[in-house]
Amino acid sequence: MSSATQTKQIASAALASFLQARTAEVPASDVSRALRRKQQRERKKRSRSHSSVDPGEEGGSEPKLSQTAPKKDLRKSTISKEERDIRQRILKMRENKRKGKPIIQPKNSAADSDESDDDF
Repeated sequence: MSSATQTKQIASAALASFLQARTAEVPASDVSRALRRKQQRERKKRSRSHSSVDPGEEGGSEPKLSQTAPKKDLRKSTISKEERDIRQRILKMRENKRKGKPIIQPKNSAADSDESDDDF
C-alpha cells in the first residue's frame, strides 16, 4: 500500500509543478531579448530582399519576391545535388561501419587502382 501512496504523492507533485510552470511568467529580460532577436531577423530578411531592388522602387512585395526566387532556387538546387552525393556517401559509410564491412574510399581515377580490366 505504501507504494501506491508514494505514486500518488509523486503524481500530485508532478501535476502541481506542471501547473505552476504553465502559469509562470517569463522574466521581462527574456521577453525583450526574444523580441530583439526577432526584430533583428526581420531586419536581415528585409535588407536581403531589398538589396537586389533599387531603393527608388517602393512597389509591392510580389515583384521583389519573384525577382529573388529563381536565383535562390538555382543556387539551392546546385547545392542540394552536391550535398545529396555527400550525404549518400556518409550514409553508405555509416551503414558499412554498422555492418562491420571495411571502409572503402571511392576511386577517383583508374590510375589509382591496382586492379585494371584493361587489356594491353
